Amino acid sequence: MRAWTRDWWQKASAAHSFVTSDAVLDELEATPEPKRTDCLRLLEDMPLLEDSEEIDDLVEFYIEHKLMPASLSGDARHLALAAHHGCDILVTWN
Repeated sequence: MRAWTRDWWQKASAAHSFVTSDAVLDELEATPEPKRTDCLRLLEDMPLLEDSEEIDDLVEFYIEHKLMPASLSGDARHLALAAHHGCDILVTWN
């Protein structure tokens, strides 16, 4: 699975601009080593999406309408950031 992911990452990075957010970095800080360091290294030069009160409102909307799980720092925030900033693709991993 790791080899597949790295292959996809190389191919996709040639065709798309990658961005990340503080929400992603915060989640990775709680990830055990060595995965944390490997992932943070991949993201270190990526631009950060700006967070705002509008994003907080969108997260609350998603949760209130049961469109996303009730976790203010989880999937709803990732989706809200991507939607607000007009990202075409949202990538996740575990």
